[in-house]
Order: sequence, then structure tokens, then C-alpha cells
Amino acid sequence: MSQFKIVTCEKELLQALVVRALVFIEEQKLPFAMEYDDYDNLKNSEVLHIIAKENDEPYAAGRIIFKTDDRAKLERIAVHPYKLGKGVGKQLVRYMLEVAIEKGGQEIYIHAQSYLREFYQELGFRLVGDYFFEAGIEHIQMDYIGN
Repeated sequence: MSQFKIVTCEKELLQALVVRALVFIEEQKLPFAMEYDDYDNLKNSEVLHIIAKENDEPYAAGRIIFKTDDRAKLERIAVHPYKLGKGVGKQLVRYMLEVAIEKGGQEIYIHAQSYLREFYQELGFRLVGDYFFEAGIEHIQMDYIGN
């Protein structure tokens, strides 16, 4: 049974980081030093890590960073390759949006990889500004406006 939840222990955080490593380091060839940062712990009150598991096996992860009291950024959204094309990404983003809103996020945004632009538009995001590069990959800021 699939389960999306906020990470609450070190084991779950490690599981989320492993999913991210498979996607961002292994598949997209990002350097380790670019993928992990000071937000990747459970002590930082500005961040919530999200994980999806099935039979205790992690298959999707992401994090929400609360930039101010009412502004939240969805980041590091990753789906294990064996779950691609099964709607997991949309389920994960919807869950992250619910959590961000529940925790006070009134302005929610993402720096989306440009090839995922339409994916996020279907989820209620709109393009903001010009394309830019993060970690050598083309991105665009998208703000959540709802469906």
C-alpha cells in the first residue's frame, strides 16, 4: 500500500535521500555536493521532507522549504525510475501542496526543470519569468495558482 508522509525519523530521511540520489546523482549526473545541503536534516525547522513508501520501500521523495511565514518552495521532487509513468509524481506534488498549505504556505512555488513545465501546469502552476540554469540544467520558476 502506498503511503505519502512527512519524514519523522533518521531512517526515513535516509530513505528519502537515497531516492533523490538515484534520480539526481545517478540519472541526471549531478555532483553529490550539489544535491545535498544544510536543509537535509531533521533539525532545520524551515524544511519538511516528504517520502512515499510501499511495504516500507521508498519510491518517491521531496522537500518543502518555508522561505518566510507564508512562502513555501517545493524542491528535490524525485520518483524512483520503476514508478515513472504511474502517476506517482502527480500524487507526490499534490501531497506536498496539501502539506505546504496546511502549514501556512500561501505563496507556493517551484524551480521546475524546463522539460517538466507542462507536468506542473497540469497541477496548477504557472510560468514566472525567464528560463535559467541551476546545476547546469534549464529551469523555470513556476508559482502555484491552484486548479
